[in-house]
Amino acid sequence: MTNAFGIDCQETLTVICLREGQGPRARLGSVGDGLRQLIPNLVRANQRGSEGPEGVGRWGSDAYAAIAGRQDGDDIVTRPDWPRLDDADAPAFWQAARRRLYSYLGFIDPIPANGYEIVLGLESPDDQRARAVRAWCDAAGLPISACIAATDAVLARWAAEQPVEGAPGGAWTVAVAAVGDLSTSVAAYRVEQRPGFPLYAVQAGRASETIAAGHNHWAARLLQRVYERFPETPPHSVGLTMRDAAVDFALRLSRAGHAEPLTWSGPLRARMSDPLTVTRRECAMWPETVLLGHSLPQAVRNATLSLGKTPTPDLILVGGVGAVWPFARDVATADVGRIQTWQSDAPQEDVARGAAWWPELGPRLTPSQSADEALGRGPTYKEASTKDISQTWGIDAIPETEDAPAFEGMPVIDELPVTDETPVIDETPVIDETPVIDEMPVVEETPVTSMPTLGGNARMPHDLGLELLTFTDTMDDPENH
Repeated sequence: MTNAFGIDCQETLTVICLREGQGPRARLGSVGDGLRQLIPNLVRANQRGSEGPEGVGRWGSDAYAAIAGRQDGDDIVTRPDWPRLDDADAPAFWQAARRRLYSYLGFIDPIPANGYEIVLGLESPDDQRARAVRAWCDAAGLPISACIAATDAVLARWAAEQPVEGAPGGAWTVAVAAVGDLSTSVAAYRVEQRPGFPLYAVQAGRASETIAAGHNHWAARLLQRVYERFPETPPHSVGLTMRDAAVDFALRLSRAGHAEPLTWSGPLRARMSDPLTVTRRECAMWPETVLLGHSLPQAVRNATLSLGKTPTPDLILVGGVGAVWPFARDVATADVGRIQTWQSDAPQEDVARGAAWWPELGPRLTPSQSADEALGRGPTYKEASTKDISQTWGIDAIPETEDAPAFEGMPVIDELPVTDETPVIDETPVIDETPVIDEMPVVEETPVTSMPTLGGNARMPHDLGLELLTFTDTMDDPENH
């Protein structure tokens, strides 16, 4: 199978990416809903007599336009748990999602017979919600190849897109924090670079715990501060535009210094009674951020200890839609001192991209042994996946051994030594001696590579003007509504 859709299934939003091709030459891109990359989990069925076929429904951003005019007194824009997809609407949502993929491909069904696999990334791939989502997708004509944890997906994106040249030999511990819309999940993995092989192998992995903090909590807090400065509540018609602006503000905050003042420059700023100006340090004191600051370090230690004797990982990966905010990376960097932290330049796509890579890399990244087994004997490999991947990624020869060389145990590493062999990660440089405090840690200035904004039209070349869904309201200029 040469192509795959990866779908990040959050509680209130969905992100879809398409991988075309295999190996280093594969192309990946965001699908979106035709208007935005972060698709709100909304669907609105057409009623008899309305424009469009009855029952076909409006989906994502277009569905929001159908409900934006309601005046129920409930400020839905600043509710962190909105729009949560309920069981009654879920089948229609996934039917509309299938039509989106069908039209995106130029009227080709996204099924294995046509060369397309679909992988779902969820917080927990084995719980009741994961089983329900899989059933809804199957009923909608979206056959699911696999459901994987969000932390697995972040690991897959890193493994596929981060070169192994210069990585330390042998095995080391990698912790992953996948920051979602309503929660942050943590896991740790024993990862090895096999000599002569350009990909990583996972020896063992074990999830730790979930923290009730994520993108929606921080966005809601920011928008509450914005709305306090209006003489009256803004209309619901600008709701998604305001949420897009919150993402843009989060990206600006990630690039700013801790004491650098940032002023809200999003929609309706001209109507505010006074400008909203905050600093990164001030945002670190929000209750939702302090919760993450207290919980994430311990979650990383718990996950890492499950794999060995040391509570300190050699590398921390921070990804997911909530990683557009700087908080998880700041906490991880401050708590572990000199341990390096990796983050992609588009964290909002991490889970979807990693899921898209999974059909190709999944057999290699699936733990070959439990954490307890890993502590007692050397790693094992899966021969079939090794052979297939070696051909795709251009390897001339692989050692013909069933088992990797014996591994004597994970060394105790208090901090990752900085040597010529240590991988250099451009996104987050090494931070020197940052103290750990009870409140949300504040670290020295950490430069972050530029990340794209998410507002505006998210169309891809595949669209070709053949959309089956009609998106009538772009809300690009909310002041005109």
